[in-house]
Amino acid sequence: MEASIQSSSESAGVILRRVVSEAKREGEKTVCHFDDGGSILLSNFLGTLIRPGDEISFSLPSNSAEAGTEIYIRNTSSSGRSRDLYQAPISYAAQPKADKRERLYVRAVVSKGGLGISSMHLPCDVVRDYFYVATRRQPLARQTSLYEVLRITPTASLAELRVAFRLRQLEIRAAGTSNRDGATLERTFNILAQPDLRACYDSLLKDPSAPAPFPYGGLVILG
Repeated sequence: MEASIQSSSESAGVILRRVVSEAKREGEKTVCHFDDGGSILLSNFLGTLIRPGDEISFSLPSNSAEAGTEIYIRNTSSSGRSRDLYQAPISYAAQPKADKRERLYVRAVVSKGGLGISSMHLPCDVVRDYFYVATRRQPLARQTSLYEVLRITPTASLAELRVAFRLRQLEIRAAGTSNRDGATLERTFNILAQPDLRACYDSLLKDPSAPAPFPYGGLVILG
């Protein structure tokens, strides 16, 4: 997800910077090994995006031997991933507003950041194509609608939505399809089951340039 970043003079703990030598998946986590012999545990999702030679920066709290969830990964290679990555927990996200070029964006505030980054400005079209889609390979205008994912009509009630979600869960489990299908189904239900987010999604279906609010708190990963 592309974003502009606002810096902060505040910093907590010690900031470490290491060069990646290898990222190896081990069960539910990925072990990222460094050139100096050290390592760090990351999520498997983030691990798939890291390449040898990348530089990782993370804050090491003074009262902990483990790194937090705020990580900045600088791409130093011309091959593979083309952008830097930033993973951070956010405390809240403001409602969409227009910048000086009349482009809509959402301001997300970093929670207890230790790398000197206080907030991120996320373009609404990027938020739209990251959260309000069935898959993240195509923009909203070229997507299967979330209603089609659940095989319901846009007029379906909340009760009908819940029944459709449970039936699709059973179908996915019986078919033995990938975890990605289950994650897509859950994201679809979480959006359509919340009236405000559903109303926003319906607006985006009619007009993809409509404001797209950030739907969740917690963790955001930008690339």
